[in-house]
Amino acid sequence: MPKLGHPLREIPEFDPPLVARLRDEYSVTTAEEFVGLWRSVQAQLRSLLGSKAEELASAALRRLSPEQIADMHRAEQSEYPYRTGHDAPPAGKSTF
Repeated sequence: MPKLGHPLREIPEFDPPLVARLRDEYSVTTAEEFVGLWRSVQAQLRSLLGSKAEELASAALRRLSPEQIADMHRAEQSEYPYRTGHDAPPAGKSTF
């Protein structure tokens, strides 16, 4: 099943070998996923992509709508500390 979003292969700045590497090593195939990865692990992407990292992030970001960007900002500002989607165990217990 194809992923929703803007495929990296359709963005001229992403050459086919890079698209294949991102797909195989990080399961990233869309601009939305690349921007999410960039926003969370910039240092690792800079070491992987070198001087092209900023250019690629900008190219992917240009494909996103203002609404998508606003949604990303809202999600990043979430105060919910339990990333699993589950609440913490009851007070005084380390597990349920």
